[in-house]
Amino acid sequence: MSVEFEEKVLKILGSFEEKFDTLNSKVDILGFRMNSLESRMDSFELKLTSFESRMDSMEQSINQKIQNIENDVQSLKKSVILIENQVTTEIPALFDVYSMQQEMQECEHTNIVSLNKKVEEHDIRLSCLEQKLV
Repeated sequence: MSVEFEEKVLKILGSFEEKFDTLNSKVDILGFRMNSLESRMDSFELKLTSFESRMDSMEQSINQKIQNIENDVQSLKKSVILIENQVTTEIPALFDVYSMQQEMQECEHTNIVSLNKKVEEHDIRLSCLEQKLV
């Protein structure tokens, strides 16, 4: 009975050894997979960090451009206000000058008409005098 028992024990131990070897190889494969996963996670973290850095850079660039646009708009608003102020003061002055020119032309026209009448009167008088002399 002892030989049979030893054979059974050896057979059971052999089976355990095979199963243990299989288990060890599966654990080794799992370890390799975990290392691969860790490596991929590290790579992903680097890419994510790079992406975050680029996004921060883009955000700063966009913020700077927005600030520049806001400054330009403010400058344009000031320029429009200055132009409006100049226009509101200069246009009435131009109309005043135009009105004065109109009045001066009317006055000169009146003087010319008056002078023309006098010239005609003098022409008539001269004609009359000439006829008396003849």
